[in-house]
Amino acid sequence: STWILRSEDDHAEIKCLLDMYPNKFNEQKIKVRKLRHLKGPTLLFSRKTVESLLALEDRDQFSRYYPVPPTVPTHAAICNNVLFEQSCIYVAGRYNKFVRELPQTAWIIQEQRKLETSVHELIGDSVQAVTKAQGSKLLASGREDVDVRMLGSGRPFALELLSPRHVVLTDQEMRDLERRINTQAAGRIAVNQLKVVPKSSLEMLKKGEEMKRKTYTAYCVVRAVDSKRLAEVGGQAPLTVQQKTPVRVLHRRTVAIRSKVIHWMQVSDVRHCPDNDTTYFKLELTTQAGTYIKEFVHGDFGRTKPSLGDLLGGVSPDCLALDVQNIDLEWPPV
Repeated sequence: STWILRSEDDHAEIKCLLDMYPNKFNEQKIKVRKLRHLKGPTLLFSRKTVESLLALEDRDQFSRYYPVPPTVPTHAAICNNVLFEQSCIYVAGRYNKFVRELPQTAWIIQEQRKLETSVHELIGDSVQAVTKAQGSKLLASGREDVDVRMLGSGRPFALELLSPRHVVLTDQEMRDLERRINTQAAGRIAVNQLKVVPKSSLEMLKKGEEMKRKTYTAYCVVRAVDSKRLAEVGGQAPLTVQQKTPVRVLHRRTVAIRSKVIHWMQVSDVRHCPDNDTTYFKLELTTQAGTYIKEFVHGDFGRTKPSLGDLLGGVSPDCLALDVQNIDLEWPPV
């Protein structure tokens, strides 16, 4: 349960905090607009944020804004609301994605929805209906791009159910839930191995996102390539590549150079079109989690070194399509 206490003295204290950290709490104000079920200026100040900022202050700086000792409150604190919520439960499993126009989560840019649904919604809507939860959050071991398929045994994920009313799910209910999700998804996604797991097991998902190996199939095209170099490119693995943050994600990722290992790769299904000296081929590779595969293929304007083009003698291959074939993570936990 959550007890919400208010006092008429709150506003005076809030004013002091805003004076001390106007920029910080303006940012907080923007963030809390999402919390529509809560109201009032005290929402600007989470306990964690206030404690972390006050820990940085020395006594002299603090006393410029707050009276020391503090003034005695003149109004009593009043409890004006009590919230009762069921603890979250976590439904784990693996999902496949079979189409190339489906984001992992709702794709909304400037309040405009770009695609009608997402992996999260196709799974979450059914699970929420069964558990009578107020909402859900998708937690996954990485994410595939909207145009990338997730094949093989599927991507490990867990669904956090917020304030569910039905919290004990039998194995038969889980199998029925799988069938319901897969039927309603109409071939776009499929889920398997659904089960309820403890919150403590979610750490495995995070470790898997950062540490495990992943296997991909990239469908590539290149012009004027040496066929011998193409046949021998697999022999250059394992190798380490240096990847600057890709251009396509610069708006949402920290600028950095990341070292990633390509453990294995091979080229197959080579088809050459002599009319325009174009070669189509399939590149299968197993890499360290977090490797940007598309950028490894086309080089990303020299931001990935070495790229596949470098290994092929300085040509310019491109990735026409990409599939994730396997994520080496034992999930859901036994």
